[in-house]
Amino acid sequence: MSILHRTDSVTALFPRYVSYFRCIGADCEDTCCSGWDISIDQKTFEAYTDPKKYYPPALKKLFGKNIRIQTQSPTKEKYANAINDPCTNNCPFLQENLCAIHRDIGEDKLSNTCFNFPRFTRKFLGNIEQTLTLSCPEAARLALLQADAFDFVEGELSVRPEALSVIDEKWGMSLDEMNEIRIFCFQLMRTEGLEIWERLVVLGAFCRELDRVLKGESPPGITNLLENFLFVIESGEAVKMLSKVQPDYGFQAKLFHTIWNTRKAQPRSPSRQVMQDSIAKALGADQKTGLLDPEILVETYRKGLKNLPSALAETPYLLEHYVLNEMFRDCFPFGAQSAYQNYLGIVFRFGILRFMLSAISVDSHSLPNKDALLKTVVVFCRIYQYDSLADLFNLALKEVGWDRLEDAYGLLPS
Repeated sequence: MSILHRTDSVTALFPRYVSYFRCIGADCEDTCCSGWDISIDQKTFEAYTDPKKYYPPALKKLFGKNIRIQTQSPTKEKYANAINDPCTNNCPFLQENLCAIHRDIGEDKLSNTCFNFPRFTRKFLGNIEQTLTLSCPEAARLALLQADAFDFVEGELSVRPEALSVIDEKWGMSLDEMNEIRIFCFQLMRTEGLEIWERLVVLGAFCRELDRVLKGESPPGITNLLENFLFVIESGEAVKMLSKVQPDYGFQAKLFHTIWNTRKAQPRSPSRQVMQDSIAKALGADQKTGLLDPEILVETYRKGLKNLPSALAETPYLLEHYVLNEMFRDCFPFGAQSAYQNYLGIVFRFGILRFMLSAISVDSHSLPNKDALLKTVVVFCRIYQYDSLADLFNLALKEVGWDRLEDAYGLLPS
């Protein structure tokens, strides 16, 4: 049988934890083949449905019965979907916790989605880079627990050239300038002596100023901008700025609860439903109606937020490494229409995740262990990682009485 998708061995740059990753297959506690509509690219779909090709009869029957072209705007990369089993909500090709396609006809026959997951691979400045999504439990363990997980290393990877995303110049900047900025942002988020929310505040100020420079509203020059912000950090001016930032716990609780609540009943997996139900219970929701008193919500959130540092003592890198992973995956701050929009996306995700972690930390006598914390990150990523949070966030703002968010900084202090 001829090769469907060619792979190349290339030298790539990636966080150290990526080098340790291996899919654990049937041993995975929350398989990637469960609860998602899996996209199939056009090339793979046409191969699966080609009557001239030989496949094992059982597999050929599944191809004919369980794959459908997308009804709305199919693209070359997202051309069709596998139709999940209505009873289990699993991919129809998942058999005994193993992929029948991979097992019976080979890895090169997998769709690009299945081959790549949980990897994000791109070409930037002529170099290949890779990171992993933390909706994969094994990737989350490797990325969130080790101190050196985000030291960058080079190594050999197998990639599909056809599935590589390529980062082009943006906003009138050269790729070298873009690289200089994203390295600065990444280093800023690793600044010692500042809490993670404080680093995020400074990062937001930088992104706003970067947008102003690019719009011609501030003195030009990327080099000057980087030098000025480096001075702000090293001189202690950043600490003075942070002292003016005041938390708004009521707004945080209501906003992030509103966003969380939109997906509370859509986990699409029994284990994820258990997690969502336990969070609702911890927040004080009525078990029959699911309704929650706003005052109880705010008080519960504050209590959980206060206990969270103790809960995270066993996993001190968890939140920082989550943010770093999102930034590298987004090619931050170039993953949205503007630097500040990309920043808001990071803040929203950070805020919802911290909300969920705080909820499971409400009881100071029964704080979550390492496994529960990791599972919360995985569940969060499974439910929210692939949503367009911009529309969801704007809807949530209106529900809590705001038309738009002028300043995200009140969402960050803990």
